[in-house]
Amino acid sequence: MAGHPSGEIVPVLKLLSADDRQALLCTICAIHDEIARNSQEHGRDVEQLLESQCILFVNGVATCLVDEFAFQP
Repeated sequence: MAGHPSGEIVPVLKLLSADDRQALLCTICAIHDEIARNSQEHGRDVEQLLESQCILFVNGVATCLVDEFAFQP
């Protein structure tokens, strides 16, 4: 994202193929924690981008990384 607000990134994401878009979102997700450690504001912006553009990122959680068996009652 290179410091650009998510509003500027979304139109560019929509130009990518579905596979390329998801690969980019997964890469952003993988470094989200590091971004947030360096800048809380930028981390929140990245989180908003992921929540609005990635169906696997829900309520601040990368559900693709959640072990469904770990949450059994």
